[in-house]
Amino acid sequence: MLHIGSRSKTICLSDYKVTNGYVFHHRPSIVRCNCNHASSSVRPQEVKERIRKIFGKIEISPSCYDTAWVAMVPSRDEPKQPCFAQCLDWILENQREDGSWGLSPTHSLLVKDSLSSTLACLLALSKWSVGHKLVQRGLDYIGRQSWSIDNKGQISAAGFDIIFPSMIKYAGELNLNVPLDQSLVNVLFQKQDSAMERNDLRECKTNPAYYYAEGLGKLCQWEELMTYQKKNGSLFNSPATTAAALIFHCNDDKCLGYINSILKQHKNWVPTIYPTTIRIRLQMVDTLQKLGMDRHFEAEIRNVLDETYRLWAQKDEEVFSDVAYGAMAFRLLRMCNFEVSSEELARFKGQEGGSAVGSGPGPSSSSFS
Repeated sequence: MLHIGSRSKTICLSDYKVTNGYVFHHRPSIVRCNCNHASSSVRPQEVKERIRKIFGKIEISPSCYDTAWVAMVPSRDEPKQPCFAQCLDWILENQREDGSWGLSPTHSLLVKDSLSSTLACLLALSKWSVGHKLVQRGLDYIGRQSWSIDNKGQISAAGFDIIFPSMIKYAGELNLNVPLDQSLVNVLFQKQDSAMERNDLRECKTNPAYYYAEGLGKLCQWEELMTYQKKNGSLFNSPATTAAALIFHCNDDKCLGYINSILKQHKNWVPTIYPTTIRIRLQMVDTLQKLGMDRHFEAEIRNVLDETYRLWAQKDEEVFSDVAYGAMAFRLLRMCNFEVSSEELARFKGQEGGSAVGSGPGPSSSSFS
C-alpha cells in the first residue's frame, strides 16, 4: 500500500463490477492516501516518484479463487492428474494461519470473498487428493465464518448466489463435507434457483449469468459461449471462466494457450483478470483525479490516455470487453478533449453493471505499494 501521511483516506479501486452503486469484485485494490503531509515520515517528492514508477511497472497480486479453478483443470494426456500442477503447489503453500485463502489482510466486510476463495481452493485440493490437513483447516474456517453467508451487512460479489451453491454441490461430488447447516444450504440453493430464473440461459451475450460460467458448470451452454472467445483465447479475460471451459467443456488449444501465457509471466498463480495493464493504469488516472493529485503526473497521465485513445480508435478488446472500463475510458478521454463518440458504448446495451472479467466472488488487485 502507499501511505501518504498519518490520517489515511481509503479508496477502493473497482476492477470491473459495479452494480447499483456498489463495487463487487474479487480482490479489492486499495490506495491509502493521507490528508496530513506534515507528520509523514515519507516526503511528498518521494511519494510522487514512487507513483511514477508504478505507472511504468504494474504489480498484480494473485487471485486464490482463480488460481484454484486453474488448478482444477485436468491434464489432456492424463485426466487423473492436474494440467497446471504448479498452481496446486501454490495453493498448498499459501493457506493463511486461520485456515483460509484470500485477501491478506482481509476486510471485515469481505468475509464472503474469503469463503469463496477458500472453498475453491478446497475443491482443488480435494479433486487431486492432496493437502488433507490443509483441507480440514479450511473446512474449520468455513464452519466458523458461516454466519456471514446470509448476513446482509456483508458485501456480496456479483455472482455469489450462483457460484457458491454450485461449489457446494461440486464439493458433494468430491465427498467433501462442507460444515454448513442444512437450513442455510437450502437458503443458498433457493437463492441460486431465483438467480437462474431471473436470467434466460438461452442468450449468452447479454446474460450476466454467463460471466460466472464456472458457477453454471454443465448447465452452461458452452458451445454458444465459446463463440465469444477472445483473440487471446480467454472467456471474458477471466482465468477462472476460461479454466471452467477446459473442465466442463473441451480441451480447447486457445484456452490452454491463454492460461499458459499467464503462467509464463506469473509462474504458479493467476490474477483475477488478464491482461490488466491498461485497465489498472486507467484506475490510477481516475483515482489521482479524484484525489486532486493529477496535476503532479501530467506526463504519465497523458501517456496513458494516448495509449487508451489508440486502443479506442482500433476498437481493441482491451477497452471494449467491459462496460465499466469502456465507460471509464470514454469519460477520461472526453474530459481531456479527445474526440471519442458515445456511440461506441452502444455495444454494452443490456449488460448489467459490467462484465465479471474475473468472474467469481471476489478481484485482482493492483496496489500502490
